[in-house]
Amino acid sequence: MAAYRSLERVTADEVRDHHCPRCDTWWPVRDLVTIALGSETALLCPTCRGFAVHYPSVVRKPLWPMVLGSTRYIATTEGWIAIVALALGMALIPRGSIVLAVGYLMAVVRASARGEDSLPQSLDFTSLWDILRPVLRLSLACVIAALPYLCVTAIQGPGLVWGLLRGLAVIVGFGYLPAAIAHASHCEATLTALNPFPPLALITRIPREYGLLTLGLGAMATVAWFVPPVCRLLLGPWTLLPVVPAVLVNTASLVVPMLMARVMGIVLRERATELGLEASRAP
Repeated sequence: MAAYRSLERVTADEVRDHHCPRCDTWWPVRDLVTIALGSETALLCPTCRGFAVHYPSVVRKPLWPMVLGSTRYIATTEGWIAIVALALGMALIPRGSIVLAVGYLMAVVRASARGEDSLPQSLDFTSLWDILRPVLRLSLACVIAALPYLCVTAIQGPGLVWGLLRGLAVIVGFGYLPAAIAHASHCEATLTALNPFPPLALITRIPREYGLLTLGLGAMATVAWFVPPVCRLLLGPWTLLPVVPAVLVNTASLVVPMLMARVMGIVLRERATELGLEASRAP
C-alpha cells in the first residue's frame, strides 16, 4: 500500500492512463480505489468497481499548444503549393475543383489523425473515387447534422415556442457537425457516416475539449466566411487578367479551412486512445 500512497502524491494535471473497460472511462491513478489481493494491490474504477487497466504508453499532452502551432502546417513550401494549386483549379473549373478541395481537406483531417505532419500528396489519390468518397461521406454527415432542424421545420406550428425549437435545432446541428465531419473523415465505409453514435461518443468522451474545439472552429468559420468579400473589395477588378484576383481570393479562402482540417486531425490524433481510434493509427 505504501507504493500506492506515493502515487497519490501527484498534481491535478495527472495523466489519465487507467481505463475501465466496463464503463469505458479513463481515470487518473489518484481517483482509483485500491484493494489488496494477497501481496499485490489492484486498482478499481470508482464508479463501477471494475478492474482498471493501466496503459503506460498513453501520454495526455496539452492539446491547445499543438492546435495553436497548426499554422506551421501550411507555412511551408509544399503547403502553399497545395493551396495555390487548389485555388487555381477553383478559379478555372469552379464546380469540379470545389469537390476536389473538399476531398483534399477531408484527406488532411485523416492524414493528421494518423499522425502525419506533412500534407497529403497526389500519390495518395489513386483514382477519382478516392476524392469523391470523402465528399460523399461529408454530405451524409451533414444530412444527419441537419436532421433536427429539418424535423422541427416539418412539424412546426405558429408561435414563439417553435421559433425557439428551430433555434435550438440549429445549435444542436452545428454542435454535432464537427464530430460528424471528424467521423466521416476517419471511417472506412461510406454509409458509416450516417451512424450518429461514433460522433456522439467523441463528444461525450472529451466534452470540455470538444466544446472549446467547436467554439474555435466556429470562430475560424466566421473568419473564413468574410475572407472572400473582403479580398474582392481590396483587389478590385482586374480587366487584363481576371483569373488573378480569383486565384488570390481562393488562396486566402482556403487558408482557414486548411487550418480547421488540421486542428480536427490533431484532436483525433492526440485523443485517439480515449476515442477508440488507437487501433486505426498508422504503424
